This record gives sequence, structure tokens and C-alpha cells, in this order.
Amino acid sequence: MINFKKENIIKKISKYLSEDNWVYEVEGNCITTDVRINKSYPKVKLLLAVKDNGYDLFVSSETVLKSKDIPAVMEFITRVNNSFTQGFFQLDIDNGTYGFKSFSNFREAEISKQTFILSVYLPIIFFSQYNTWINKIISGELSSAEAAKKAAEKSMSMLEKK
Repeated sequence: MINFKKENIIKKISKYLSEDNWVYEVEGNCITTDVRINKSYPKVKLLLAVKDNGYDLFVSSETVLKSKDIPAVMEFITRVNNSFTQGFFQLDIDNGTYGFKSFSNFREAEISKQTFILSVYLPIIFFSQYNTWINKIISGELSSAEAAKKAAEKSMSMLEKK
């Protein structure tokens, strides 16, 4: 049985992505693409899993952590996840992959382009910014605690500017 609501959500999302010249694939209820917000951020993978009432979004790095780096990154993720209200970092300790998962819930009639852009672009930017701190942990430049503290300070300074 075809779920017309999911189909309509996928059509709207595909329209918005096409309007912004994204290259993407649709397979079943999933939309995937690679994204680079700007040259200062690395390319990330994006997966949108469409559901009846919205979609789950997963932004992940192309970097696979070495087993020696997993404990420090796990500590960082544990420290920073406490401050998030619309999503969370997750880490697969078996294969070293990590990413940021968020979600958007809405009624079909409420999928405006602005809502879509905010629900997709912001997590990508957010992940890219926090991925910078993860890279500093991996390189040994900062400890997990130092990186979490600096990430929180930077987030607060960005909020104060608005």
C-alpha cells in the first residue's frame, strides 16, 4: 500500500532541494546527499528518513574514528549532548562512525520552504561547527573537557550577539 502522505512530503522536499541545486537520491522513504556548507567546513553526509508526520535527519562525518579516539570523542559527545534541545550526537562504538540526529515533526500542510531550510541547514551547520571540536580532540590539541567548554563558550557568545 502506498502512503500518499510520505510520498507528498518526499515530493515537496525534492522540490526544495532541486530549487537550491542539490544533488540527491531518493530511495524508498529516504533522501540522501553529500553537503558542504562552505569551504571552511568539510563535506558531510545527510540522510532524511521521511515519516508520516515529518522526518528524521542524520548528518554524519566522512571521518571514521580510530578505536583509540573513541573514548575521548564519546566523552565530548556526552558532555555536549546535555545542552541540546533539538537533536543529539551519537557515536557507533563498533565502527567509529558518528553524527548528529535531529527530527522535524509537522503536519503535511506546514512544510514550507523556510521550515525545511531551517530544519535541514541548521543541523548541518551545527554538526560542522561541533565537528571542528571533535577534530581538535582527535589531533590531541584539546582534551574532551576543554573542547566541550570551548564549544559551550562559543555557542553562548553566538547567542549573545543575536
